[in-house]
Amino acid sequence: MKMKRNLLCSLLVICAFIGSAMAQSDMVIPWVSNTSSFGSSITINNLNDSAATVTLTATRPTGDQATATREIAAFGQLVEEAGSLFPSLSGPPGFTVRVTSSASNLAGAVVINGTESPSGSSPSQANVVPASDAASILLFSYLFTPPTSGFAAPVLVNPSATDANVTLYAYKDGLRVADARYVIPAGAPFTDLTQNIFPSGVEGEFYMVAESDQPILGVVFIFNSSLEPSMANATAISSVPNPDGGDGGDGGDGGDGGTGSTVSFANDVQPLFSRRCASCHTSQSRGGLSLAAGAAFGNIVNQTADSGRILITPGSPNDSYLWLKLQTDSSQYTGSQMPQGRGTLPQDEMNTIMTWINEGAADN
Repeated sequence: MKMKRNLLCSLLVICAFIGSAMAQSDMVIPWVSNTSSFGSSITINNLNDSAATVTLTATRPTGDQATATREIAAFGQLVEEAGSLFPSLSGPPGFTVRVTSSASNLAGAVVINGTESPSGSSPSQANVVPASDAASILLFSYLFTPPTSGFAAPVLVNPSATDANVTLYAYKDGLRVADARYVIPAGAPFTDLTQNIFPSGVEGEFYMVAESDQPILGVVFIFNSSLEPSMANATAISSVPNPDGGDGGDGGDGGDGGTGSTVSFANDVQPLFSRRCASCHTSQSRGGLSLAAGAAFGNIVNQTADSGRILITPGSPNDSYLWLKLQTDSSQYTGSQMPQGRGTLPQDEMNTIMTWINEGAADN
C-alpha cells in the first residue's frame, strides 16, 4: 500500500508539473494554514474580460494532496476559505497551493488569520508568487530564535518535478554562524521553527540564505507572543554571502562557521550504513556491494556501480548514485529505492549523508 501511495503521489506531482508547464498562469502560494489556531483565505483576481477557470492543487510536506477547480467571472474575484477549498486537509500540517489556468493575467493573495490572538483575527496578507520567480538562492531578511520573544518559521517550496537538495545558512554579527541541509520533495513545501532548523549556533535575530540545486520559492512567518502573524516573501539573490572568503557559491571554506567538517564518516555515516544497509550489503552479498564497517568507504567513494555511475562523488550529491538510490524519484536510477522495502530514510539520516557528501565525503 505504501509503495502504491508513493507512486500515486509521484504521478500527481508529475501531472501537476506537466499541467503547469502548459498553463498561461502558473502561481504558487507558499504556505496555507487550515488549523484551529491559524485559518487562511485564498484570493484569485481575474483581470480579463472573459471568465477564467483555475485549478488549485494543495500539497502538504507529507505528500498528501487535494485539488479544487473554480470559475472566476470576467474582472471577478475568488475569495474562499482554505477549509472550503480543501476540506480533506484540515488540521496541521499546512500546505502549499499551486494555482494554474489556461488564462493569463491572473493575480492573487493569501490572508492568514491568527484566530487565537487577543483580537480573534489578526490578519496578515502576502501575494501569490509566479512559479517563474523560483530561484536557486533566496534571502530571508529577518528571522530570530529565542531569547527573542515569539517565534519564526521560514517556508521553502520546491515547485519543480525533481527533489531539491537545499542548504540553509544563518548569518549574525557579520559571520556565517550555522548551516543545515534538507531534501525537499518535488512539488512539496518545507517549514520548521528556526530553533529546530538551527538548534545551536544561533541566538536572537539573524538572516538566512537558502541555496538549492533546484529553483525554489520562499516566505517567512513571524509571530509575536500573542500569536499574531506577519509574513513576507523571500528574495532571490545572485550568490551566497561568504564572510570567510571562497567563491560564495557553495559556501567556500567557511560553510560550517569555521569548525571544519560537521559530519564524520566513522562516527555518523558508517553507523547509519551498519544499521540500515549492512544486513543486506555484507560481504559483497547484495549487488556486489558491501557497506559493512571497514569496507564501505573504499567500496563507494569514487567507485563505479554496476550501472556505470559513480556511487559517491565527493562534494556532489546529485552526481552520487548511492545518494540518488535513496530518493523517492525512481526516474533517477534503475531497480528499487534503497533501503529496499523499508521506505525513505528519516530526514535527519538523509541530512547526515548529504552533508557528508557535500563536505567532501572524507574518511574521517
